[in-house]
Amino acid sequence: MPSSLRLWSCLYKLEMQRCRSLKVFPPVPEGIEELDLSDTLIEEVPPWIENLSQLRHLAMFRCWKLDNVSLSRISKMVGVSCMHITRGDKDTSRYVEVNIRWFSDFLNQWTLQTDMLQICLPETVYISPLSLFFIRNDFKTIPDYIKQLPQLKQLSLYECRSLVSLPQPQDSLSSLDAENCVSLETIDGSFHNPDIRLNFLNCVKLNHEARELIQTSVCKHALLPAGEVSRHFIHRATGGSITIHLKERHLPMFLKFKACLLMIDDEGDVDEEDDDYDEEVIFYGDYDTYPHSDHYRKQDTMRLSCRVDGKQNGVTTRYGSSVHILPTPRAFTDHIFVFEASFSLDECNNPEGESEFVFDFKVHDYFWVIKECGLQLLELPHVHEDD
Repeated sequence: MPSSLRLWSCLYKLEMQRCRSLKVFPPVPEGIEELDLSDTLIEEVPPWIENLSQLRHLAMFRCWKLDNVSLSRISKMVGVSCMHITRGDKDTSRYVEVNIRWFSDFLNQWTLQTDMLQICLPETVYISPLSLFFIRNDFKTIPDYIKQLPQLKQLSLYECRSLVSLPQPQDSLSSLDAENCVSLETIDGSFHNPDIRLNFLNCVKLNHEARELIQTSVCKHALLPAGEVSRHFIHRATGGSITIHLKERHLPMFLKFKACLLMIDDEGDVDEEDDDYDEEVIFYGDYDTYPHSDHYRKQDTMRLSCRVDGKQNGVTTRYGSSVHILPTPRAFTDHIFVFEASFSLDECNNPEGESEFVFDFKVHDYFWVIKECGLQLLELPHVHEDD
């Protein structure tokens, strides 16, 4: 490339992908905003790249000759909101990606080859809310440098089929997605964030201790393969309905509960007319935030409804209802869905007599039904269950 290119002040976008004879980083002007150098033979990113203050989009996919010094320079380019850097393999162009998202002054989204992550991570990710999305990585446990990210909020390990164990998760995590990690067996530690969302869909090798940990941990909701409801849920019933009597004469303003539902692969009925819900729709995962990739395929979804009716002094009242949108497990694998919810008891504060509550759960899907349900009332003693 001619050195005079640096003087082209009107040049804002340069695309040189697949210019396989290009070995030297082009002398672009400081005002460049978008630069695509994918599939080239560039070996070094020059130090002056830090002067490209207007650069917002940099793509260098499959630049297999890039050295580590160049990668460390890239880590200082915190103004680049969209970056794609991979080296791949000289012969096959195979590589495993990680997608990184964080918010500083603006939303940043970088896609890197996994083995570059420790070198390329900018300093801002250590002080900013951060999301990491691994797709089909081959590690057996989480690398140590990931454990050292204090602001890690979302961690996706989609289809990391070699992953065997998970270390103690950071308390900062609000979402952990290990879907299709078919070799995952153990989880070391526990979950402490009550707002965390846990997805262990199709993790069929989880041992008993891991399944118990997930079911009994404080969390917003969790999905995992399991064959029975944990004994931690003292109120249990066959099917999708359970009735509880409260002896409390002065009930709180809100009743909070944790439900555990065993869903089995069986032909069920879909009652399309049974829609008398408040229709508070709760999505199990915010899949719109996941990176788009040819290798990333989320499962189909199914609808699960929850309805709570109460009776006091012969009067029946609807206290709350919701609809949960869940990813569909693989066929012939029983799964557990755990979630916490609460509802108002404004109309149930009568000091006379007992109160009866009926919790109804239903999967609106042709091939899934609820075999067993368990319930735990949180911070409310003196209850007994209908036989």
